[in-house]
Amino acid sequence: METLFKKYFWVLNLVVLTAVAWLIAQTVMDYAKGRYLTVPASEPEVAMASEAPSFVQKANKAPVAQVLTDRRPFNVEPPKGEEVKTPEACKPACENKTCGDDGCGGSCGTCKDEEVCKDDGTCAPKDDEASESELNIELQGTLSSPIDPTVRIANVLANGEPMLVLVGTDIQGQAKVIDIQPKMLYLQEGEKLTYISLWSDRSGAAKGGGPNGAMRTGGPQVPAQPDPGLARPNPGESAPTDGAPPPPKNQDLSEFVKKESETSYRISRQMLDEQLQDLTQLGMQARVIPNYRNGKYEGFKLVGVRPGSLYRAIGIRSGDIVRSINGKAINSPNKAMELFSEFKNANSLSMEVERRGQIETLQYAIE
Repeated sequence: METLFKKYFWVLNLVVLTAVAWLIAQTVMDYAKGRYLTVPASEPEVAMASEAPSFVQKANKAPVAQVLTDRRPFNVEPPKGEEVKTPEACKPACENKTCGDDGCGGSCGTCKDEEVCKDDGTCAPKDDEASESELNIELQGTLSSPIDPTVRIANVLANGEPMLVLVGTDIQGQAKVIDIQPKMLYLQEGEKLTYISLWSDRSGAAKGGGPNGAMRTGGPQVPAQPDPGLARPNPGESAPTDGAPPPPKNQDLSEFVKKESETSYRISRQMLDEQLQDLTQLGMQARVIPNYRNGKYEGFKLVGVRPGSLYRAIGIRSGDIVRSINGKAINSPNKAMELFSEFKNANSLSMEVERRGQIETLQYAIE
């Protein structure tokens, strides 16, 4: 075997030399083809992934920040020279308005609980310029929740149909309930503010009211039985036709008060004494609410002031806060009663009231 390998060793050398020669020739051909025979290819439009992005390279020796600004990679600012149109924002029309629609789907503000928003966008007391309703609606009773005083219900008879209404209820398309007060119902009839009283001449009180003014609803009307504790009439006097006490008079007390200026009034002594003798009747003319600020008692607020009442006659409006009488601050309920009694003996006095955030002093002469 060894002899045979030595005999043909020259064949192995020839194969190796042939392979080396082929590799050298191939290398020379590739070099010559790449340098002299290949046409240069155009630069690729897309940079290779291994290359750095162009926006981080300096262009024309400019700072990188300037390159980023010119290229606007985040499109923060609009291109220079282009006009960008932005939609015009709705401008609320709330000039000289404190409530109502602003024309842009919003509101110019809201009124207080004892006020109503008029068509001109101003707030006014709910009983301001209110007139008695002429609709065929009778108020038969009102009810407020002892837990939540804002929950108020009224029982009415509208065109002979009994209804329970809340604030905001539409009554047969004729009127909208805007407030419910004890023995009073305020309605919005179009642009007119009206009221219905429990004691009005056409209310249910004159049609079978109970002996204490309580209305019987939901069933047949039962004649009121006389109270056995009531004194019998004298022989020469005529007996009342039924057992119910007469309803409060709807007399307009403004005829007994002379308005000398916007803040000065002259009051009839006789009329004032008659009103102060019946505190129950006086309490039906408005609702008195203690006024607290920062936990301190600061006067009392009058709401639901009835037209023709003593309060209305002497210049008090719904929402007014009585702060002091004759310069003495009302800082407790007892103090309020003490100062209020000064009406009985004083010939003149002054009363400080807060109306819509403004302080006014009302002067009274009693004669």
